[in-house]
Amino acid sequence: MVLVHGTGGVSLFALQLVKARDCRVAITYKDNAKLARARELGADFAFNYATQPT
Repeated sequence: MVLVHGTGGVSLFALQLVKARDCRVAITYKDNAKLARARELGADFAFNYATQPT
């Protein structure tokens, strides 16, 4: 399991690289639309840290 923060170019590259290694990926960001894009790219878990309680 790998945790990736953000939805910028480096973060999305890390997401794709980790998925290619057959690992599960959790990604965090504050924008639901960008989290949806990360899910399309293969993120197993997506958390909006601005709206979900800790």
